[in-house]
Amino acid sequence: MFYSPYHTVDRIREAAQAEDTGTVARYTDLPALRADMRQTLRATMEQELSAAAGEHPFAAMGLALADALLKPLVDAMISPEALTRIWQGYLPRTPGEEESEVTMKRRENTRVDLGYEAYDRFVVTIADRNAPGEKVQLVFTRRNLIFWKLTGLRLPL
Repeated sequence: MFYSPYHTVDRIREAAQAEDTGTVARYTDLPALRADMRQTLRATMEQELSAAAGEHPFAAMGLALADALLKPLVDAMISPEALTRIWQGYLPRTPGEEESEVTMKRRENTRVDLGYEAYDRFVVTIADRNAPGEKVQLVFTRRNLIFWKLTGLRLPL
């Protein structure tokens, strides 16, 4: 029972290396993962827009518009193919001054940490050794006594 999330992670890693997106999808609760990502992005946008609300009278309208665009955007971005890339060592790279969008960059010097966050939550952290702040956390939730599914994704926002 203690080893079951480690077994799940091993299966997903093997599938990602073989580019078997079907197996990656089988161990992923895509609707829960997408809902988690939408909630995280919405909270980040609310925080940034609330800071700018005093300066911009249309900030609330901007949040409503962004919220409407969020669902199709997240649905397109959170896919078995994108998750396979993350498991292969591609981590999202936050935009710099000369870039305007988040890109996926292959990290050669990554560190992977695995561990329980709670009895029913297991977290895999993939971090760049050269930029420890740029890490991705994959959150697994227990589905029954021994089966785990990927239900959350924490990105460096």
